[in-house]
Amino acid sequence: MSPLLLAGIAALTVLCALLIIRPLVRRPATTEAVTDPALAVYRHQLAEIARDAESGRLGVDEARAATLEVQRRLLAAADRAEGTSGLARSSGRAGMVVVGIAALGALGLYGLRGSPTLPDLPAAERPAPVNLAEAIAALPLEQRRQAIRDMVDNLATRLSGTPDDVDGWVRLGQSYSVIGEEALARAAFAHAADRAPNRPDVLAMWARSIYPPEAAQAGPPPPQFLALQRRILALDPESPEALWFVAGAEAEAGNRKQAADLLRRLVTLLPTDNPVRPRIEQMVTELDPS
Repeated sequence: MSPLLLAGIAALTVLCALLIIRPLVRRPATTEAVTDPALAVYRHQLAEIARDAESGRLGVDEARAATLEVQRRLLAAADRAEGTSGLARSSGRAGMVVVGIAALGALGLYGLRGSPTLPDLPAAERPAPVNLAEAIAALPLEQRRQAIRDMVDNLATRLSGTPDDVDGWVRLGQSYSVIGEEALARAAFAHAADRAPNRPDVLAMWARSIYPPEAAQAGPPPPQFLALQRRILALDPESPEALWFVAGAEAEAGNRKQAADLLRRLVTLLPTDNPVRPRIEQMVTELDPS
């Protein structure tokens, strides 16, 4: 190995060693073990942005802006994890000197005894990557909410350049629902339905965002919801949800025979031991005694 190459490797080794030792020798700002999960989340986001930029899903300007924002948050999280006491700084400097000397010594020994031509460690023996879900779950509540919100915002940024990614817009709608942004969820589902008007599953998610199950206690379904259920029924005649709501609308309009026919179809889809089935059969009889 040439002296020039050894010198270059030595410089990089010392630099890496100093970067590694710096956070280890400084006093944490708090006693909560939350630093690693937070940093893992932001590093995952940076990797995701890089992949999207490389694949063309994000434009150059969008990728640069997203990267800068995540890097800002990453630095802020790292700063919160490090103390600023004089003892920490002095012990940090001493630790850096010791590690620098040790790194140079190790490099010299490697130059004499090392085997740079050996193959890499097999993939199966390498450390497992960070589990993002576990990293987020380990965060305190507020940081966890912020991490989830950041991921949803990143997804929205990516999808702004891919309006025809129906499944992506569906995921965005579901993500907004999880964090309680119901208006944004409806808008995302509406966008997906506009791009895929013949997919009953997408229409159903849009309909539920307009009139969720818990809304039944507040009043009858709105016209837009019922119109979507009729569209769903036309695409999927065996949709239990659409059969139920359209039957209710027909009964409300005085079309008892049509309502009974729809409920009869619903009954055939239900298992015989379904506890709701007897009640629906009774409704059929009341609507159409013949």
